[in-house]
Amino acid sequence: MWAVAALVAGGALSSSPASAQVAPCVDVCRVSCVKPISFADRWDDATGIPGYMGEQSGNKRRPDWRNNAHYDREEFTDADGNGLHDPGEAYVDGNMNGTYDAELYDPLLTGYAAGPDLGLELVLHPGSTFDAPAPGQYLSVGLPPVNKGTPDMTSESYRLAWSGCAPIPVEPGDLLQPSPSATTGPTNQEMANQIAQDPNAEWDDATQSVIGSLFALSPRVWFVPVHDPRIPFVSGAPRLIVRKAVAFFAERMVGAAQVRGRLLRVAIAGEACTGGVTTGGFIVTCPVPAAESSWGRVKATYR
Repeated sequence: MWAVAALVAGGALSSSPASAQVAPCVDVCRVSCVKPISFADRWDDATGIPGYMGEQSGNKRRPDWRNNAHYDREEFTDADGNGLHDPGEAYVDGNMNGTYDAELYDPLLTGYAAGPDLGLELVLHPGSTFDAPAPGQYLSVGLPPVNKGTPDMTSESYRLAWSGCAPIPVEPGDLLQPSPSATTGPTNQEMANQIAQDPNAEWDDATQSVIGSLFALSPRVWFVPVHDPRIPFVSGAPRLIVRKAVAFFAERMVGAAQVRGRLLRVAIAGEACTGGVTTGGFIVTCPVPAAESSWGRVKATYR
């Protein structure tokens, strides 16, 4: 597992010496050691679209897409099978405005980003490919990505991806294969095992970081691929398109295979994004080595 190079959001990621800042840092695009789950990136679920805001229409009321915790769009014929509506593809014009309508999604404009979302609390909970994407709802996936090899869908491989490190990196544009079988039992066990390995680690609101860890990088900090919310519920689309990876600190279990935690920024030795690409800034690499804290600061983290 990679060593931590710097701090998270201005506070110590763990009890190891670290600097007080991570700048200058750049996004890491290719991330290894990801967990074998993926949840949908955030979309604009609040902005109203005329015709889909619960308006009265005759004796009926129109659907209201706003703040319903589901990604909504008009049905369409996916002629090229990419899961996205492309110009020229037929669609059901439910509000009769002559335009294909869908809630807005953009990896940076609406998606999770470290700037506004450091410390954001999420509950990761299991879903299925039959469910419309909802915040924090994840699907178990096979690794490596489909475009980089043959996903190993065995239960043994799934458990190893949780407890160890899947060496083939995951990056934006990769295709992930959802697991065809139920994984609630093993996922619940592996999540609990990860938390139990570092029982004293906790989230600190003041510094928006993890404190009290026994590790340079706590096993409770998970790298999780995040996928395009427009894809999963399309009939016949069995693959998820990765848009970024986030760092997630698992605080506590709240149900079967359900964990409450926080989004954080982690600095690691990784492969930086190129060509101006950014992924949200949760996993970064810093060209300038972190300056060590004073010994007094280090001792204070053990109190």
